[in-house]
Amino acid sequence: MNTQQTELMEAARSLQDSLATIDLMSRPSSSSGIEFLVKKLEPLQIRMDGDRNHGRAHVHINYLKQYHVASYAIDDGTRLAGNLSSKYDRVIKTWIADNRKVLLELWHKVQSGESPEGLALKLK
Repeated sequence: MNTQQTELMEAARSLQDSLATIDLMSRPSSSSGIEFLVKKLEPLQIRMDGDRNHGRAHVHINYLKQYHVASYAIDDGTRLAGNLSSKYDRVIKTWIADNRKVLLELWHKVQSGESPEGLALKLK
């Protein structure tokens, strides 16, 4: 794993934590009074495919146990496709903005063939 991938892996852990916080705060609450809340880190995968026919730089976010949940543009964080709940969009958009430089550098490596296998970071 190169320096950029290591940096992105650390950032991905932060995104995973933010998504888990959203899950915790948006779950139905019990009316029985006192609740014990536990934040659960769900599987997260961040992918860039090595297909050079892709035009706009983007990243695939797979969250929970689903594959190709959503794709987001790297330039502005816009959701391009997918069915991930919109409750995560703001956090993902902010995460992309905070990591745009590294994401674009990795995108260019993948598209130029330096990383023909693409990029896949998996957190369990």
